[in-house]
Amino acid sequence: MAHGTLSDEMAGYRPVSGWAVASLIAGVGSAAVLFTPLAMVVPLVAVAMAVAALRDLRRGAGRTTGRPLALAGLALAVGFAAQAAAAAFTARVIAGQRAAAAATVWLDAVREDRLTDAAGLCNPLILPGRGRPPAPEPSPEEQRQAFAALPVVRAVAACGRTAPVVIETRPAQLGGSAWLVRADVAACGGSAAVVRLVVEPRAVRRRDGSFERWLVQEMTVEP
Repeated sequence: MAHGTLSDEMAGYRPVSGWAVASLIAGVGSAAVLFTPLAMVVPLVAVAMAVAALRDLRRGAGRTTGRPLALAGLALAVGFAAQAAAAAFTARVIAGQRAAAAATVWLDAVREDRLTDAAGLCNPLILPGRGRPPAPEPSPEEQRQAFAALPVVRAVAACGRTAPVVIETRPAQLGGSAWLVRADVAACGGSAAVVRLVVEPRAVRRRDGSFERWLVQEMTVEP
């Protein structure tokens, strides 16, 4: 009698699909994509495994089981990937807004003749007389005059009360933190039509904590 019961149980046993188990494990591991975009391959692999598992189960005609595991792995992979994509999109939008705001602050400082403030918002290496072989330190007034003589500064300064219009904000390079901001200054009456600024955030640490400061890394004019 016991032998017959064991035989019946073995006859009703269906092995769990290995693809289904693997897809569930990969689906759980897809949580890593929330911490680094380099892990985006994990949810892709989980989805591929889940699809393979469901296909294997369909072809097996009931000889194997594991559909709930495959669906769970698929749901986890898609969910984590969607959450990571939404977070990345939101971060990109916020960074673009901050880049445009930083460029606007610089443009306003120049056209309002607050050149010392504008120079302080730039990477020191792009300022006149910086990044060159040792030379006598110019006086503050000489530094101001050299900064005012830059073509991009003259183009913006000509705007006066007319604020330049930001017409484009986009990443300066793929995967980098720098942003390209283009502003139209044609209405100011100068020869330049568009000012190009590359701005990038820098972490600044102080005793009361750290904060993000955006600096102008490049500034040019388009004809």
